[in-house]
Amino acid sequence: MDDAASRVTVPSSLQESDEIGVEAEIRNIEMYESFLKEDLPEDVRFVFENLKRASESYLRAFENASQGNVSGTTSVTEQESVALNKVFT
Repeated sequence: MDDAASRVTVPSSLQESDEIGVEAEIRNIEMYESFLKEDLPEDVRFVFENLKRASESYLRAFENASQGNVSGTTSVTEQESVALNKVFT
């Protein structure tokens, strides 16, 4: 039985959606930081470090959007872009 709809909360506004995004990215960053404290294979560490950087970028975007700054909500640095391309190629 597909009960996915019962597990989803639809935000009542864009503002609420941005606030949920902020909280989700904070939790993601904390999760990646806890993983990175472990003894990991180098390739796994590389992936978690890059996922953490991506979440930090998304966090900035959600924070900017939640404060009404939607023009240029985030910018990915060249280093982040290169690292993410390595992960996904």
